[in-house]
Amino acid sequence: MENNKAVALRGDIARLFQEHCLKANEACKEVPVGEVEPGRRVFVPKPTSAVTFSDALVDNLLDVLVGRDTDVHVAPRFGGRVLTFPSPEKAKEVKAKFPVSVTHFGKVHVFEVAETPEELNDFKCKVMRLPVGTTVEDVTRWAKAMALQDSHVKKVHLYSTRSGRATDAALVIWQVAPPRVCQFNLHNFGATEGVSVLTAPMNREVTCSHCQVKCHTKPQCPYLFLEKMVAASSPAGGGRCQFRNPRRQRC
Repeated sequence: MENNKAVALRGDIARLFQEHCLKANEACKEVPVGEVEPGRRVFVPKPTSAVTFSDALVDNLLDVLVGRDTDVHVAPRFGGRVLTFPSPEKAKEVKAKFPVSVTHFGKVHVFEVAETPEELNDFKCKVMRLPVGTTVEDVTRWAKAMALQDSHVKKVHLYSTRSGRATDAALVIWQVAPPRVCQFNLHNFGATEGVSVLTAPMNREVTCSHCQVKCHTKPQCPYLFLEKMVAASSPAGGGRCQFRNPRRQRC
């Protein structure tokens, strides 16, 4: 009798746990996440006179550019800083101030503005556990097999040590996130049984406003791409697409 009660209690706890997880997941989807409209970003590369682009140096630069009262989001990207402003007009105003000279600990640094890298708007993913001897062509072939279209593969780069030795990791950039990479972390690589690679999307802090899946934004959304493709190929010439996204949060 006691064993039956214990089993029933564990079953009730598991059911309550599952219900809470489902409710929490649905509640998290209600958190508003706005897409960054074009023109709001300003990319500032690291000046050649600076050893590191430290947070203190960024604060000094922002004090000269906009002061302490302006709302600006700072993110480290491509060795520099991407400044995201509340509006395209404010970003354009800040761009017009460059080049800017900033004195930091008695040393003068000259900051230039550069075009926001195109890769910033693409889906970047690190691929690990690559077999020994893997080439760029091998990873490119795998990336195209994962992509919805071959043209979505923008860049493949094999990581190496400072001395030039090969590692087991690579960077793959897709224009549209592959659906399987959005849902799973392990993938087959080649025909050899037991050989698999591990993927890790590099932009884990974002959530798509269209499908609610993490690690990609709306322009990178594979579900939105499929919806548009199905709608364009329908005999009626459009209409509401019936494609259903599993809305999985794993990434």
